[in-house]
Amino acid sequence: MLESSPSTNGLCGSLNLGTADVDFHSIDMNLYFQLLMVIVVHLHLSYQTFGSDVTASKIANKASSFIQSTDYSKSGCKHGTKYCGTWKCNLFVYDVLKSVGAKVPTRHWWIYSPIGANEWGNPNSGIIKSTGCYTLIPSFSQKRSGDIIAFPKTIGSGHVGIVYSSNEYISATQFKVEKSGYPNKETYPTRTIWRYRYTKSGC
Repeated sequence: MLESSPSTNGLCGSLNLGTADVDFHSIDMNLYFQLLMVIVVHLHLSYQTFGSDVTASKIANKASSFIQSTDYSKSGCKHGTKYCGTWKCNLFVYDVLKSVGAKVPTRHWWIYSPIGANEWGNPNSGIIKSTGCYTLIPSFSQKRSGDIIAFPKTIGSGHVGIVYSSNEYISATQFKVEKSGYPNKETYPTRTIWRYRYTKSGC
């Protein structure tokens, strides 16, 4: 673990690498940059941790455990004041996937920044595809428990949730997390479904 010792000179101080102290004054900028990159990579790996034992039932069961919770209500401030008064269906999906060890698409890896419902609803999403851990399901009839289902909108925010059964899905609504039937196609004409690649190495 890298530990920085206190300094009154900004970056001028010492970096504790185990038992060795490295004085920033005695190393060139190239080495400093390399040390900085080691720290960045370490933080990235710590933030984006995932496991290979993710299953559909774990995703569905974790989503189900939130039913009736008001943590993701629109009026709430889950994950900070910046989310107060905002729809949180995407935060709910992100947290469910993250909590079971899945590799989750995100806008920025260094901060909490889940992709939105409309991004989940984009079948050509570069962000989702870049994870290498999600397969686009071509038909609504092929959905399975544990899949991510999104209902994008061309104007305004769409909606996203977790498939629970052939007739129900779980999502964060205005007041609480609910298990409900799928919305009709008049409300959301497009339905996009992603399935986690449970058996792929690295996912």
